[in-house]
Amino acid sequence: MNRRKPIGEILRASQKDEEYSDRLRSSVTYLGKDFFGAPAWLAKERWVDSIVKFTYYSLTTLSDFQTLGEEYTGVIQCTNNIQLPSKLSRFFTILLKSFGPNIFKFWLEKLQTAKPETSGQVETLKQAVTLLENLHTCIFYFQGLYFEITKRLTGIQYVKTSNIDPANRKAFRVLGYIASINLVVNLAIHLYRFYLARKTSQQLNESDNPTLSVEKSGLNSSYTCAVCLETVGTRGCAAATFCGHLGCWTCLLETATISGDCPLCRTRIIPNKIIPLQNL
Repeated sequence: MNRRKPIGEILRASQKDEEYSDRLRSSVTYLGKDFFGAPAWLAKERWVDSIVKFTYYSLTTLSDFQTLGEEYTGVIQCTNNIQLPSKLSRFFTILLKSFGPNIFKFWLEKLQTAKPETSGQVETLKQAVTLLENLHTCIFYFQGLYFEITKRLTGIQYVKTSNIDPANRKAFRVLGYIASINLVVNLAIHLYRFYLARKTSQQLNESDNPTLSVEKSGLNSSYTCAVCLETVGTRGCAAATFCGHLGCWTCLLETATISGDCPLCRTRIIPNKIIPLQNL
């Protein structure tokens, strides 16, 4: 077996496995809608992808077989000392790969629903996870060891049963440099947006402009900001988005800068398009 890093084969194997999983999920979805009915099935559909992936990898990887993608490209899962990974490590990898992303999204949705004021922190967390995944992809292009974070956690690598073209290694190193540049640029953009949001928030909070207070604005106290859950105008003057929703100036500006979406209807909003309301 060839111990060189089969980067291209790992990528093709993953793509093939995703293709077969999608076909299986489509079949299960068709049968589920036909059996349960469309309304009842929609409530369960978000977990279908996780269950299908767990079943697919349980019948292959967990049963000491190659997946269809691995068989297609001729790669085999192994540990660092070229041994078959233990059942426990393979089970843990499959469990995280199948249910991890869905559980994470479900937890964030619950948190955002229970505490709407944390919407900014939730969006920041999502962006941090995306950057972490991109960083891991860059490392894979250079090292060629762990294509997925779950496999890095369990130490599962790949070997190829046939020879590898050395030119492929150089090509993926170039791809690694390109991915790294893209990651650095995206990170710089996120940090700059965060800096602008904090700076603007501090300027508004420190301002002694009398129109920034709720008492001076004369706004009816029945209006509540969807972000901070206080009376509209508590954090800066009252303001409105182009989609017609009210909120505190500071809250809407921070949300537009960090997530870019209206906290109520998720319409795209731009910071310089937020309208201050001074005469309510």
